[in-house]
Amino acid sequence: MALAFFMEGSMKRFFSSVLLLGSLVPFTSSAAVFVELDKDVEALVVNGEELPITIVGHRSFDLEDGNNQIVVRVSKLVQKGSEFEKFKSDPMVVTFNTANKDILLSPSQTITKLSDAEKFDEKPSFSLEDKNGTKISSQQAVLPRGPGMMRDYEREVAKFNHKQGIAIAPNTYAASLVAGEQYVQPAPVAVQPAKQASALCLTNSPLSCCKLTLFA
Repeated sequence: MALAFFMEGSMKRFFSSVLLLGSLVPFTSSAAVFVELDKDVEALVVNGEELPITIVGHRSFDLEDGNNQIVVRVSKLVQKGSEFEKFKSDPMVVTFNTANKDILLSPSQTITKLSDAEKFDEKPSFSLEDKNGTKISSQQAVLPRGPGMMRDYEREVAKFNHKQGIAIAPNTYAASLVAGEQYVQPAPVAVQPAKQASALCLTNSPLSCCKLTLFA
């Protein structure tokens, strides 16, 4: 009887894991627009729903035909002399209307050096292309920052869409990611005593760069 109870508990845990994994896998059969992000681009909001920080690095989304919206930013290391700095651009609202397309969303220019990042910040834009290299038209604008120390992207997007008269239907795929997400306490990370990391963040810098230095 104890064995049967153990088997029943194991099967329940197994099926719970399958359901969780299923919620994180895109179902291409139920959607017609597939969006893939360039390796230097991260999504913050998909169709009005802010992504949990644990899946901000998710790089592909299955969306329905019609009007869709993704808030994205460039996030990468850029070269400054012999060092590298972390560059994060201002969040950009990208709205597009299309059907039955595979789309690659990438920065409109190559960004490798700090000077490239500065140019991008002056005139930020992203390119949307289908698998044939055909440009997909879109509306793009920097997401205005709301009040407060911490950003509430979902609220900022809702305010932006209301002001611009943009109607976006909630995305079922993004919702499944949020609903299926389980936050797991990360295991402690052992830090070697020989080296420590020091971060000097320039919070007033328009480039939002963070310089990382390792010292013994």
